[in-house]
Amino acid sequence: MSAPILSSTLAFRPRQADAWLDLVPEPSSPLRLTGHWTELLWDLACLDPLWVETRLSGIRLRQRMQLQAIHIDEGIGLARGESFRLHVLLNTWHALVQRPESVERRFQDLAIEARDRSELLSLSVDAQTHPFALQTLIRAYRIEEGRVMPLSRPDVRQSGLSAHMHTLARWREQGRQDVEIADLAECCGWLNLTPARLRAQGRARLAAAELIPCFLETVADQSLMTRVTMGTAGAVQRFDGCLHTYRQCADGWIELSGEGVRLRLDPESIDSAWVVERLGSDGRRHQLRLYDESGRALLLMEDLVPAGGAPSPIWRLLVNALF
Repeated sequence: MSAPILSSTLAFRPRQADAWLDLVPEPSSPLRLTGHWTELLWDLACLDPLWVETRLSGIRLRQRMQLQAIHIDEGIGLARGESFRLHVLLNTWHALVQRPESVERRFQDLAIEARDRSELLSLSVDAQTHPFALQTLIRAYRIEEGRVMPLSRPDVRQSGLSAHMHTLARWREQGRQDVEIADLAECCGWLNLTPARLRAQGRARLAAAELIPCFLETVADQSLMTRVTMGTAGAVQRFDGCLHTYRQCADGWIELSGEGVRLRLDPESIDSAWVVERLGSDGRRHQLRLYDESGRALLLMEDLVPAGGAPSPIWRLLVNALF
């Protein structure tokens, strides 16, 4: 297996970046990469913290992550940090492209696409971060030419839902996986809304979807610690922390932001809202689940309970106000 491309570049400081980039050969012909997605992930892990974004038609979640400790097993990658989790499903990844809106910003944004060219994940660097390392990766992988397609290993290509479920269950037994498998399955579109399945997890009730903007504004005003999960067919991310700023945007969307995170949601995309009450070791937990008209999960949100603590009574009051 070839070594990651960026492994020999990190000794260079930003002031050497432009001179070094001149040494990277210019792309000369269309290219299908002989490398693999796993190698690309290792290269991305060499970069400074990245902004990772997943988006659907009615929601976007963007947060800052460091991918250095990413673990890859049977076609699934898992990156973990104090405030984030990122699951990636490599068998759905098809091409790597330069985001059109990043052309004037010196190629600071990349997008990973599915076979139907839908966006699974996008990556960018901080405005304050020198883009040297990301530019180096783009030049080395020759993404400037357009869509490039890293190869998938045979075990990744053949992996499917049952294989993913088996891997996730094994991770959970090993203590590596702390995200509910059913939640992941809904967030990546494997499963759609099924009230009977929700009720099998605990008490599930239909809430007033029109009250969600007011609910989220109050969550921000109260600076509640929350756990937010959403994703696409190829990546599911989770944020643990405080979304302390609420803003009503001119386009009708609402935006919640915090330290290193931004969530944008179109209230018109919410077809139904459900609250699932589960009994855990720390008491009763109330999780809010938002779905679009096709039954696809848009967002899962619950209060973040500290170790040895108890669920927030304010969160419970806000959830009860949705009925």
